[in-house]
Amino acid sequence: MRPEDVRSVRIATAPNETIAVMWRDLLADEGIVAAIQPGGAGYSFGHNLLNEQYILVREDQAERAMQIIDEFESDEGLILWDDFDDVS
Repeated sequence: MRPEDVRSVRIATAPNETIAVMWRDLLADEGIVAAIQPGGAGYSFGHNLLNEQYILVREDQAERAMQIIDEFESDEGLILWDDFDDVS
C-alpha cells in the first residue's frame, strides 16, 4: 500500500486535549496510530486545551479504534471504587 493510498478518517471527538491524548495513547497501546486534530470554535483563536479535539486513524483501522474507545469509555472492564467496599 502506497502512502497516498492511506486515507484517514475521524472516529471520535474528545471534549478536550487531555482526553484526546489519553485516547491516542490507548489506541497506540493496541497498535493503532492515531492523530489529534484540534477543533471547535475556539481553535481559530489559537491553541486551547479546552477545545474539542478530533481523533483520526487509518480508514482500515477505524472500526477497531472506535470499539477500543467505546470499551474504555463504558463501565465494562473498569475497576470502580464501589468494588472495594469490603477491603480492609
